[in-house]
Amino acid sequence: MNQIRLAKPWSGPTLTDVPYFMVRWTKHTDPKVYALRLSDYLTRLKAIPENIEEIGGQVAADAAAVASALTTITQAASDVDANRQAVDVAAAAIDAAQVTTLEARDEAVAARDVAVSAAGSTQSLWDSRAAAQAADIPAPVQYLRTAGYAAVGDGGGALYKRLGAAPSSPTARHFQSADGAWWDLAEVQVNPRMLGAKGDNATNDTAAFNALPSGNVLISPGTYRLRGFVPKSGTTYQAPRGNVTLVQDADASPIVSLAAGTQNITFDGIDFIGRPTSSSGACVILDNNAATYRNKIVWRNCSFDNFGGMALVLGGLKGGEILACRFTRTAQLNTPSGATSYPAIWISDASAGNYTATSDLLIQGCSFEDMYWSGIYACGIRIRIVDNSFRATRESTIFINPNALKVSVVGNTIDGTTMQNISASGVEVGGNYITVVGNTITNCGAFGVSVQDTQFFNVSGNVLSFNRYGVGIISTSSAQPPRYGAVKDNTITNSSDYGLYIYKVGTGGLITDCDLSDNHITTSVVRNIYLDRASGLISDAVAIARNDAASKATVTARANLGTLGTGTGKVIASFPFRPSLLRIHSVNPGAANRSSQGTVTVDAIGGLTQRSNAITENGWSINGGAIVLPSLLDVTVTAINYNTGTGNWDVIASITTNAGVGFWTDFTAHP
Repeated sequence: MNQIRLAKPWSGPTLTDVPYFMVRWTKHTDPKVYALRLSDYLTRLKAIPENIEEIGGQVAADAAAVASALTTITQAASDVDANRQAVDVAAAAIDAAQVTTLEARDEAVAARDVAVSAAGSTQSLWDSRAAAQAADIPAPVQYLRTAGYAAVGDGGGALYKRLGAAPSSPTARHFQSADGAWWDLAEVQVNPRMLGAKGDNATNDTAAFNALPSGNVLISPGTYRLRGFVPKSGTTYQAPRGNVTLVQDADASPIVSLAAGTQNITFDGIDFIGRPTSSSGACVILDNNAATYRNKIVWRNCSFDNFGGMALVLGGLKGGEILACRFTRTAQLNTPSGATSYPAIWISDASAGNYTATSDLLIQGCSFEDMYWSGIYACGIRIRIVDNSFRATRESTIFINPNALKVSVVGNTIDGTTMQNISASGVEVGGNYITVVGNTITNCGAFGVSVQDTQFFNVSGNVLSFNRYGVGIISTSSAQPPRYGAVKDNTITNSSDYGLYIYKVGTGGLITDCDLSDNHITTSVVRNIYLDRASGLISDAVAIARNDAASKATVTARANLGTLGTGTGKVIASFPFRPSLLRIHSVNPGAANRSSQGTVTVDAIGGLTQRSNAITENGWSINGGAIVLPSLLDVTVTAINYNTGTGNWDVIASITTNAGVGFWTDFTAHP
């Protein structure tokens, strides 16, 4: 083959660098063709990068890495397949185990049933009492438990015990299964829902409550409608989680009626809701037989609301407690024209012999609000009313009956008493051996404390503000007027009329043996101390001394001589200080403008004479104008003496008339 000579030296690869198959490809028999092919190939080779060997090496390395990774991936895929197969095997094992378990359970149930019949097993489980009632229960079963009363989870699930015979009087606690066996509730703590109570504020649940056994009864939350539920002795009815309401289901029936002779019953944390159209209350005790006393009945942390009449009616109760309870909206049947007494708590009035007196009752830490009548009407013996609060009552907040004995009213707060029909005092006191101590009484339409025909009383240490009168001592009975009492150490302020008011009504007897001293009486609008001093009102054994009346240093005594014939009447007005100035005001209340008035100093003791429109000044400075009195009226102060027996200063005056004239005379003294 002829040699091919190139125009310039070849700088690219030589033929020895060209693969054999390429050399073969460039060869041709025709030298020209061969030369052209070879030239074209060499030109192509010249474009290959100089680092082709390095690139080739990197590519080889990458290819090796890929090959290695591919091996790992292939292995992982193989492992996944293996794991999937293992999971499938495990799932199959679980399914098999479940089947085995279900079969074992069925076998166990079957074995149990066999054991019940053959070996004497004694207990069983049922979805509900209704389900157990419909079942044939094998004879060896002595106890069974239900998961509900009518349905699973309704709160009525309980333990029952087989009875040997039918009960003589089946109640809600019993049931009979389909096989004829009788069962009785065997729980230590019983819930009314175990006896079929629904607590839905629609169903009458009385039968279930009456079937409750004695002991400790836990009432689950709900609103239960009742008609005369009769609790059992020795039982505590509790609402441990609250929200338990007992509702009066009918006007004619109270919620609770305590049977004769029951004792040791406690209601704890229960709300009682009445009917505003019913005079029946939350609980009624009425009896006139001492042998049937109800003993030791306790209401604790309860509330009473929305009653037409009284909440608690207690006649014939011996030993009871009403603690930390709340009373609202009682006596709603009362109207401004009605006069029926419906206090929130009525404690027996034995005056007519209708009921045996309640005794040894404690009412403590309770609140009374928005009463349509009194908060408490107290008769009975040894009644203690302690540390309660009263707000917005109509009629006297606490009324103590004249037949009450040994009643204590201590540490209470009374605010806002208005008159509905009869009176509006904070505490209206009757009876004997009565204590009213340490109370705060405000905004009463009548007296803060009134004491009427009471013997052996103590009204001390009270704070009485913004009442019409602070304290009243009232005699209406000739047989038993106020006697043997003390009104001491009270703070009486801002009375709209009188701070201390002492008077009698009609034939009231002589007030005697009383100590009305050491009170702080200020800012009364009319008078701080006022004695409506009719003849025979107060004996010399009544002390009115050391009463601080600094802001209005006056004491007024009234002499009401009634209608006199011709003659002279003597009046003694006592004051706790030696008067330096007296003011006398005489009035004939039966005729307009018929009065005489004036002032006199101690050093100018004299008289006021009035005859037929003429006024004679015997040492008096007369206030007022023409006076029309058709009769002769002489008022003469004859002496002012210190009374060593009472510690008071007595102003002695004589009043003379020559015709039948009714009049009264005020003596107002300035120290």
